[in-house]
Amino acid sequence: MESGAPPEKRIVVVEDDDSVARLLEDSLQRNGFAVPAVFRSGEDALQGLPRINPDLVLMDIVLEGHLDGIETAKQILDHFGIPVVYLTAHSDTEVLQRVAQSAPYGYLVKPCQIHEIVRGIELALARHRMEQALLESEKRYRAIFDHVSDAIMVNGIVGGTQGPFVDVNEAALRKLGYERGEMLNLSLMDICDENCADDCAAMLRRLLEDGQAACEVILVGKGERKFLVNVNVHQFLLDGEVLVLSICHDCAL
Repeated sequence: MESGAPPEKRIVVVEDDDSVARLLEDSLQRNGFAVPAVFRSGEDALQGLPRINPDLVLMDIVLEGHLDGIETAKQILDHFGIPVVYLTAHSDTEVLQRVAQSAPYGYLVKPCQIHEIVRGIELALARHRMEQALLESEKRYRAIFDHVSDAIMVNGIVGGTQGPFVDVNEAALRKLGYERGEMLNLSLMDICDENCADDCAAMLRRLLEDGQAACEVILVGKGERKFLVNVNVHQFLLDGEVLVLSICHDCAL
């Protein structure tokens, strides 16, 4: 491979027909892929994948051994997170239902041309890259969300009022003394001091009218611990659902 050229994508083939396996290996290599291993059974594939760490597995369904390709694919995804594309002659309803449950990255029915296989692999690799990028983005968001010193809470709007929290950061849990599961059963009104009920109601009205609002309220945590906070609330839309972001700054800080 030339210096500076992109690395070859490593494709493992799981196929118990030797002639088909050799044809696939040769065809994939001629189309710019590396084929570090070919396995005849699901058991061999599961044992060999950790040392190979391929980019993708091309999987037949009927294999030697006790594991078929579908069960093998499930274990590959669960244990290694490696995308699997099926290449099989089986397309009956029962098989398709089982295939769908294994969350494949592609499904190709034999016989098919090598350009179809290459295209299926490329699409699967592209999807996997996008999913990995999204996962990394979510990790970065979570790290920022949980390292902010202000208590941050997210909830929906239910029947014209704020519903239970759908997410809270570590600062909110730490300040209020709740476990995450406990907080997700509460709403902002549940943790506001009863003397602040009118202020909270007015803030909600402004939120529904203007999309944002702010006021000072007293939050009550476990053990009746109380905190005077400045609450800024904002509406935003996520996947068609209206959510409310509440940022609570402790006035004592």
